[in-house]
Amino acid sequence: MVEQKFTREQGRQVYRFVAMKNDGAHSKVIEILGKHTLADFDDMMRTAFDLDFSDHLSEFTRVFDRGRGKKSRKQEYGEINPFEPTPAMQLRLAGLGLEPGAKFNYVYDFGDWLVHKLVLESIGPTERGLDYLRVLEQEKHDG
Repeated sequence: MVEQKFTREQGRQVYRFVAMKNDGAHSKVIEILGKHTLADFDDMMRTAFDLDFSDHLSEFTRVFDRGRGKKSRKQEYGEINPFEPTPAMQLRLAGLGLEPGAKFNYVYDFGDWLVHKLVLESIGPTERGLDYLRVLEQEKHDG
């Protein structure tokens, strides 16, 4: 996939995602800037859901709902590989042409196939003094 051109201002906007394990048991809010890459987003997902950083491939796939009873269309961005750089790792969020409501699947570990659902809740301005590679509303894990 080729990244779309975007302005400096678009790169500074905050992309607020709600991320949920496929089982629905744990959800997190991730705030990341438009200039950040899918590799940065992958790091945030691994942080938010206590996933290993040194092992396992992952992937982001955009999901386009096509209406009731119709199969969703999917756009895969390519794998994120902790062992070597991939083109997907360089894609920046602002270059993906996203709008609030955009849906993604994030798959971690292609063997175990751990799926997380992501929804872009909003795109907005930054607040002074805040770090926008952040996870909000973290829940404590049982066990």
